[in-house]
Amino acid sequence: MNQPIAPRPARQPATHGSEVASDQAYTQVTPKAIEDRTLADQPKRETELLSNQSCLEAFFAQSPDGFFFMMLDLPIQWDDTVDKEAVLNYVFNHQTVTKVNAAMLTQYGAGEDEFIGLTPKDFFANDLATGKDLWRKMFDQGKLHVEILEWKLDGTALWIEGDYNCLYESDGKIVGHFGIQRDITGRKQTEENLIKNISDRKQAETQLRQQEEFLQSIYNGTEQAIFVIDITSDKEFRYAGFNPVSEKYAGVTNEQILGKTPVEAFGETFGTILQQNYQLCLQSDSSINYEEQLKFDTRTIWTLTTLSPLQDEQGQIYRIIGTATDISDRKHKEIELQNQKQDLARSNAELQQFAYIASHDLQEPLRMITSYLELLERRYKGQLDEKANKFIAYAVDGAARLQTLINDLLTYSRVGSRGQDLEFVDCEKVLQNVLLNLQMAIEQSNATITHTPLPQVNADPSQLTQLFQNLISNALKFRQEAAPQIHIAVQGTDDKWLFSVQDNGIGMEVQYLDRIFIIFQRLHSKTEYPGTGIGLAVCKKIVEQHGGTLWVDSQPGRGSTFHFTLPNLAGTPL
Repeated sequence: MNQPIAPRPARQPATHGSEVASDQAYTQVTPKAIEDRTLADQPKRETELLSNQSCLEAFFAQSPDGFFFMMLDLPIQWDDTVDKEAVLNYVFNHQTVTKVNAAMLTQYGAGEDEFIGLTPKDFFANDLATGKDLWRKMFDQGKLHVEILEWKLDGTALWIEGDYNCLYESDGKIVGHFGIQRDITGRKQTEENLIKNISDRKQAETQLRQQEEFLQSIYNGTEQAIFVIDITSDKEFRYAGFNPVSEKYAGVTNEQILGKTPVEAFGETFGTILQQNYQLCLQSDSSINYEEQLKFDTRTIWTLTTLSPLQDEQGQIYRIIGTATDISDRKHKEIELQNQKQDLARSNAELQQFAYIASHDLQEPLRMITSYLELLERRYKGQLDEKANKFIAYAVDGAARLQTLINDLLTYSRVGSRGQDLEFVDCEKVLQNVLLNLQMAIEQSNATITHTPLPQVNADPSQLTQLFQNLISNALKFRQEAAPQIHIAVQGTDDKWLFSVQDNGIGMEVQYLDRIFIIFQRLHSKTEYPGTGIGLAVCKKIVEQHGGTLWVDSQPGRGSTFHFTLPNLAGTPL
């Protein structure tokens, strides 16, 4: 049975009419035979088969197994002389349940009135092919033993183990069969659970093996050194494994290292250092990372080492897994870079000191030369010829320009050596002071200077003033015929301020955008635009001194925009 059993109407006795005629495919069932054998003969046959009715009834009632009888309306012949498919079609319509015990009804959760009269077709309505195959085997062998999944009336699964035996007349024809069924649902569930448990265990074993293979492939194939340290009951550290990279680093094999303490493996000095690191991991109860210089017998390397403790079920650390990455190349470059940085800092300091001393020490002799030239010019003016007067004028002008250069050089050197402590400075106030300093130049050029709201920045007040003054002076100097238009703007982010100083001046070619920030570099002659070429170099040094950058965008005839950044330490917007 492979579906819930539905109640079936009581069957009507077979007649000589249409029902029998529909079963003519059964070759041994003829109209004459149907006329000779009526349903009145069936109780007689059942009586002969159940001769000891009272004993059988008692057995039926008391048996824990399900018993039932299914009888045919007419006996059938089952051999090679008949069309077996036609016979099975007849059987599935004309074999009915005639008797069933209480245990059988309990198995299916059915009442007797729901069970009596059911046919094989009722039991296998959704799978006639399977039903016919079972009946064919039973008829071929005279009996059948099966374990099969069926369904109770409430739709729950029912596994049964059944033994079925054909009932024969004296002439060998089959009149029906009886069956004994046992509910083996519990056993099947146990078997299924056992199979599932075995399957789960097999799957777990497979996964574990695959994981072990995977970890082993990492252990052997990684470019990192991996080493294992076991912690003994007396808190000793003993090596339990070195992967190939660890062997390469240490210059020893895994077999040589197994079971040894760090001191036994690498000597007192180096071994003690290693033990101290392992002890630190043990005490911290968590992973630790550090850089270390490992001095083995065969080589010395720098590594980035990680030690991770493993705990047992009681929370006790029983093992440490270590990994080490060779960072020797990086470390050597860091050391080289640090040395270069120190050399550069020393060189810059010496250069700044030289520039300051040189410019300072040159002041006195230069003042003497200038004074005597001016004295010579005043005393002998008109007494010398025109050529001599020009020579004196050239000398005075050269001395004045040299004085300016020395002063500018002194200013440049002071940017890095004599800066004030940084403080929060209001850029609005700084700009107002700069505009006041440049008031005459602004009025003479008829310039217009605008700006957006400016923030407070962490800076050296005097250097910030010099930065704005140099940039605005530069815009006033390199102007076109039109009145200068200068606009100062700023944008803020979480970590920096971006300032811009935009003008409508003469601009410059793109190939000169970097050159203008080099000290004493000029794009124009001093007759066109006076100056020493140090102003923008000072600006660049001030900005970099404050941790920012300075650059310019420009096109000839379309003006320039100088951009510079300063840190936004407060992280506040405008």
